[in-house]
Amino acid sequence: EEISLDISMFGSDGFLDSLGLVTLLVNIEQKIEASFNMTITIADEKAMSLSRSPFKSIGSLVQYLDLRLSEQDE
Repeated sequence: EEISLDISMFGSDGFLDSLGLVTLLVNIEQKIEASFNMTITIADEKAMSLSRSPFKSIGSLVQYLDLRLSEQDE
């Protein structure tokens, strides 16, 4: 089954509750560290200060992760 980037992850129409979201983010952080030998914190002040949550949909999370990973390369 194909996953759409528009699927809501968190919020009133999302499939994750707050604990599920935290668990997902921690798992992603661990995979990034293991795969790229880089440590990032996804749910930090930068993410929380954005006007549109990067955790709302799969697509917004992918875009946010791409941004964060490219910042690490600089």
